[in-house]
Amino acid sequence: NLIEGFINIPLSNNAALRIVGFNDDEGGYIDAVADSITYPLSGITRTNEGYVKSDYNEALTQGYRAALRIDLNDSWTIDANVIGQETETDGIWDHDPTRLGNYKVGRFFEDSQDDDWTKFAATVSGDLGFADLNFATSSVEKDFETHSDYSHYSLSSPYVEAYYSCYTYYFYACVDPSQNYNKETTVDTSHTEIRLSSKENEKLNWIVGAFFGELETDYNTRWRIADLPSGAAVPGSENAWYQTDQIRKDEDEAFFGEVYYQITDALELTLGYRNFDYEYALSGYSGSVFYSPEPTVPAVGAYSTLSAPPENVNGQMSGSGSVSKVNLAYQLTPDTLIYTTVSEGYRPGGINRSTQIGATYKPDYLTSTEVGFKSTFNNGKTRLNAALYDMDWDDMQLGFYDVTLSKLALIDNVGKASSKGYEFDLKHIVNDKLTLSMSYASNEAELEEDYFYRGSLSAPSGTDLPLTPDVKYNFMIDYSFDDTSSMQINHVSVDEMWNDLTVSDRVNQGSYKLTNINFTKMLNESLSVGMFIDNVFDELADLYINNEDGYGVNTHILHTVNRPQTVGIKFTWNYSN
Repeated sequence: NLIEGFINIPLSNNAALRIVGFNDDEGGYIDAVADSITYPLSGITRTNEGYVKSDYNEALTQGYRAALRIDLNDSWTIDANVIGQETETDGIWDHDPTRLGNYKVGRFFEDSQDDDWTKFAATVSGDLGFADLNFATSSVEKDFETHSDYSHYSLSSPYVEAYYSCYTYYFYACVDPSQNYNKETTVDTSHTEIRLSSKENEKLNWIVGAFFGELETDYNTRWRIADLPSGAAVPGSENAWYQTDQIRKDEDEAFFGEVYYQITDALELTLGYRNFDYEYALSGYSGSVFYSPEPTVPAVGAYSTLSAPPENVNGQMSGSGSVSKVNLAYQLTPDTLIYTTVSEGYRPGGINRSTQIGATYKPDYLTSTEVGFKSTFNNGKTRLNAALYDMDWDDMQLGFYDVTLSKLALIDNVGKASSKGYEFDLKHIVNDKLTLSMSYASNEAELEEDYFYRGSLSAPSGTDLPLTPDVKYNFMIDYSFDDTSSMQINHVSVDEMWNDLTVSDRVNQGSYKLTNINFTKMLNESLSVGMFIDNVFDELADLYINNEDGYGVNTHILHTVNRPQTVGIKFTWNYSN
């Protein structure tokens, strides 16, 4: 159920306020069903009677937006806004079709999330005479907490029972190794950008600016076993056999500029440049009781005197670089523009949050070459845009999980990769009642060199990059029956793709096609009613397959899946005075 509304309030001749509020309550479609786990070392069997529920993956999102605009005079404007949102979810959006059937999953602990954030932003723009000024600043405060069942990791791991829940030599007890994952995160970020834009003239225009950003993220993640022997727990962690408690601080700054030169009436040249610097720091703790702060003292003995885990992560990274852009655009006819662009992009490096990796990863750089056109014809009734592109990565970053090494997501540089393809979008107004739209993209993304992970060949050159379908397209039909009623049909098709880069354990995600229909009827000037059918043909689509929950023969494979066929009604009421 979605309820949303807004109000526009004129405050004076030069000031206005807009307030928006919404409440989106999404019902579930995944059933948590009866299930059990028997652990190999202890022989303990756990059942899940307390976590059986139909349609248990529910989400409630509530929020507001308030925007204020003040025109100080004809040349200067101030915009200020605040956005707040909280999302609370229960359950997961995954199912276990192989073991339990479609839209069914077995869980042994609470699955929930609470994501609460607020953003403040302000912009000042005006005329300096020789140029236009735009000054923008923003800050975000975010609190995020998640609880998740992690019991299948204990089933497949050779370490959890052997060294924590059933290590009787040290801890004199053998308990149920079922575990849950709890993460508490706070994020504080601020960004400031200032830019100057030249006055419009016939030949030469420019933009120059600077950007400054700061980000601080405080993570506290615990993997808990309810009856864990006290000696096996990370000190002060409330039954956590493993904990990550860290603070990451990021600082970024950049200076940029673009020049636009009108070579002829039809030909324009654009040159862009961005210089950047970054500094990152990560400190805190990641590990279990088998990390010893004193090499000469056994790990468990060293921990026995501590009230809190010692700091064992202290990484720093800094760097700088630059990227550039060149674009040539030619107005072939009044309705057709052709262009070519060569541009560079980058993602800064960083620090992995695990002592087992204990290393930084490098920035990656992308060089993109694109040739295309934008056109309208048939007296403006038809629009066609198309492009060919060739993108090359150096030191491409790839996120992945390796549960034999860390329970945290890791990032590595996999080397050279490329993405080549073409895309187009077409819109055609058939008549006053019917409009057709379509977009299509064909892409070939693959490694350009062998990728070795921890000394072994993980993916040879030519391996498809993960989560990149070769073909994706959609089309839309808009039809107006009369001035008060209309219908829209939207169809999306996504080709098959791989879920991971590592050839030995990746899984193919099949192609899927989804169709939605929406009908709207205006009852009067203020009230309209609509009916929609999402996923008309009740297609079951694998949006992502997670086969990283554990390893070996007991790997637990979950499929993130779309919502089944859904029918709904929408009412809209507008009031003006």
